[in-house]
Amino acid sequence: MSQEAIYLYKPRTNKNKSTLADRFSLAQPESKSLNTRRCHKYKMARKTVDNVYESERLQHLSSSLSQLNKFSRQVHKNKLPVIVLHNARVSEYTDILTDLEAENIDIHHVTINSTECPNFKIAMKLIVDRFAGDSEYANDKRLTYDFDILARWAGNTNKRLLVFVDDGDSFDFGILRQLMAQMHSYTRTLHFRLVLNLSIPLPLFEDNLTQDNVVNSTFLFIPGSLDTPKFVDRVASSLLEVHVCLKKELVEKLKKLDIVNCLSYLRYAVLAHFAGNPFAVADKMEEVVEIPKFHKLPSINSKSEAQIKEMNPIDIEELQVGGKVLDIAFNPHYRPLIEQSFVNVDMFGPPGQKWTQSNPLACIYQLQRESSVYINIYDLYMAFKQMIQPIPDVNWDKQSMAIFLESVAALKLMGVIRDCKRKFECVEKVAWYNV
Repeated sequence: MSQEAIYLYKPRTNKNKSTLADRFSLAQPESKSLNTRRCHKYKMARKTVDNVYESERLQHLSSSLSQLNKFSRQVHKNKLPVIVLHNARVSEYTDILTDLEAENIDIHHVTINSTECPNFKIAMKLIVDRFAGDSEYANDKRLTYDFDILARWAGNTNKRLLVFVDDGDSFDFGILRQLMAQMHSYTRTLHFRLVLNLSIPLPLFEDNLTQDNVVNSTFLFIPGSLDTPKFVDRVASSLLEVHVCLKKELVEKLKKLDIVNCLSYLRYAVLAHFAGNPFAVADKMEEVVEIPKFHKLPSINSKSEAQIKEMNPIDIEELQVGGKVLDIAFNPHYRPLIEQSFVNVDMFGPPGQKWTQSNPLACIYQLQRESSVYINIYDLYMAFKQMIQPIPDVNWDKQSMAIFLESVAALKLMGVIRDCKRKFECVEKVAWYNV
């Protein structure tokens, strides 16, 4: 089922494209011409959604770069300018800055991330090495101690030096605090600009900095993702041009989502409108065992049209996309339901039983959800071991470790564990050690 969805959303080969055509033929098997028109309309509507998204993304990127450029050119009077990009794709910014550097603009940038900066000295060495490049100042041994070699490289020029931290959430705050302090100490000789990509709110990030870091810095917050309400309004008006109308209730629901989920919902809505969703009307699921048989079930369009013919006109409003059908059948994402079941452990079985102890997935999910990103992996394992019910066995320590690792891997494969890459990497490093 998941492969079918991928083929529908992003066909890459002729085989996958034929799968899309077959999908429409199953929606209305008796009418080939109608299916051809629906397939054509679906492609037009899908292209409209993607074109609007790409246009909005480029406009947002241009606006963000304009803000970044304006802020980096300002005089900040012995303060370190810090630009915070919220949930941004740093590669988009650095690619454009690379083109600007090729045009001899007075701006230079480097990018570092947490995985290559285990300590403060290596972080400084990487910054200086990447700025100096192939110049005579590259690979100087003194660059591991301060930025003096970088000051000699820049000379008396007005070069603005942008340091991008790709994963600010995962970066060790001890290293980041030292780096900010060191960059601030060179504000009179070097025009440093620190650019952080974060997924956490700015106040929460500032809580992990020292008071000196906050006082000696000037912050600019730039949203990295699109404005969802603006995007939805433009998509709705653009879809009207291809005779697709988004109901008011659906528009309001979409505006409350982040841009990634909103785009997924829109693509699914367009697909369900023209091709139908056979899985939503499977009345007797126990009789359908093989996956190919799912595709032969009546589509949601066929089901809706048949019900409309039998209904009272007064009740037709309840069948529209913005009514009960949306609340009952329109839910293309399974991950929120899985997460809800892990939080509400009673959903695993009869209420009142201690399902937390017998379900390690719920245990590890709740622990990683409530713990810090930087928690020691051993402490996480010990807390997990205390939550689950022990088995009377001399090898219980090894068995509990195996259960712990399997649970983390299962949650990772399901896509439930997010924004905690450091945890999973730590688990990988000790994955089968002594087990």
